[in-house]
Amino acid sequence: MKQKFLLFVLFITLLQLNSFAQQRAIEIPSSLPLIAEDGIISITASDNIDVILMPEGPADAGAKASAAVIRKLRVSLVDGNLFLSAAQKLSPGERLPVYVWVKDLEMLTLDGNAHAVSTGILRTRYLHISASHDAMISLKSQGKVWFDASAKYNVKTENGYFFVNAL
Repeated sequence: MKQKFLLFVLFITLLQLNSFAQQRAIEIPSSLPLIAEDGIISITASDNIDVILMPEGPADAGAKASAAVIRKLRVSLVDGNLFLSAAQKLSPGERLPVYVWVKDLEMLTLDGNAHAVSTGILRTRYLHISASHDAMISLKSQGKVWFDASAKYNVKTENGYFFVNAL
């Protein structure tokens, strides 16, 4: 009788764990290096983060930072949306560089003195950029790039690169 009871409790526990594992998490806290098998479609960065955008290589899209930066960084990935912010107050002038490999990035949002720069030409079809007044962007993309209509930007294009300062 005792064995049947223990088997019953074990069976119920396994069912509960299985149903819990199948529930979709709202936010998945992540650490770096981070591999996004389904790609990164959106990036939101704030708090003196320097986002270095690189065309995706043969491996999956992902993000990487040094060990010193990782200790000061808050990272989460939700359905292909990457969120980067400082986990603690930074000293004046301190910047946190994060390298992000992307393919067909759709949205880039920069807040709180975040900066973004691309190395090489990004392979995007449509890239929507939203930036706060302290943000700076320097990138080159194959596709169309557009900015929030309600915000004021100083946009300079040179040799296919977009240099953007929010005003």
